[in-house]
Amino acid sequence: MKKITSHEILHFFRQLSTLITAGLSLMKSLQLLAQTADKANVRALIQALRMDLESGKEFNRCLRRYPLLFDLVTCQLIRIGEQTGTLERTLQRVTLHKEKNQQLKKQLKQALFYPTVILIAALLTTFILLLFVVPQFASLFEHFPNKVPLLTQALIRIAADLRQQLPWLGLLLALTLLALRHFRSAALLHARGQQLIFRVPLLRKLVLQVTVARFSRSLSVVLSAGLPLTEALLMVAQLSPFDEVSKAILKIHAGVNAGKRLSANLMLISFFPPLLTQMTRIGEEAGALDLMLEKFAELAETELEQRLHTLTLLLEPLIIAILGVLIGGIVIALYLPIFRLGTAIS
Repeated sequence: MKKITSHEILHFFRQLSTLITAGLSLMKSLQLLAQTADKANVRALIQALRMDLESGKEFNRCLRRYPLLFDLVTCQLIRIGEQTGTLERTLQRVTLHKEKNQQLKKQLKQALFYPTVILIAALLTTFILLLFVVPQFASLFEHFPNKVPLLTQALIRIAADLRQQLPWLGLLLALTLLALRHFRSAALLHARGQQLIFRVPLLRKLVLQVTVARFSRSLSVVLSAGLPLTEALLMVAQLSPFDEVSKAILKIHAGVNAGKRLSANLMLISFFPPLLTQMTRIGEEAGALDLMLEKFAELAETELEQRLHTLTLLLEPLIIAILGVLIGGIVIALYLPIFRLGTAIS
């Protein structure tokens, strides 16, 4: 069966929330969604959920059978909604939560898509020039009366070495792609990927800002559903894909469990900003912690959007410079002997 995307899961919850709000029962809503689903994999999932519900299971237990599609927070919120008779409001809350997460992912992808595509195109162009164009010029330069400049000699040598090592490079690339495909969920590869991300200052700062926004948003949603703070922190810790962040949240949980305030524990973690600590303290004193966490999440998401936009603008001249060095350097190295020959003749 084809993989079901997070966008399709969001669409499912959005439609389900709308139908429940309109007054339809959960069973009737699932039946209607199964009939109107465009894709076979989504239709099969909804049918399976409906059959489990018909067998007498609670809806949250039906969702728990698919942990890769429905995370812990979603299942817990649905469970609370069923127990308290507020499933309609809970589904709205789940939909909003997923929409915000989807929006964050979309912003990150948009910010990284353009520079990534341009850099890949530049590398491919350089690769093609070295493999096919430079050898043609190299054969031409063999008949030149004057000595070829050092820059051109170095370029010809690089192209020759690349052509010689091309089979091995192709084999290495194929093995790397196969390894990533078969072992992308392996613990070692996961750990190495996290280490790489957190060693690059720009990536680390960006990832942590996204993490803080998601942390405050998720904690706000879970708290507003009525879960105790200690249980909510445990759930949010399990949601984070980064071990460093999960350990930090578990440390906060231990402090809260020992009787300390959430704001006091947030101060001990370096990547949580002072504004979050201050707003958390205000929320604790006013008895509106979930509301203040939601307000902070909105501020953090707005700031992140502005920062990503600025980052995209700053990357454009850097990409142009890289293109100039790669492509322009090759062109200059190839035509430099011709310019010198023209000067000598004149």
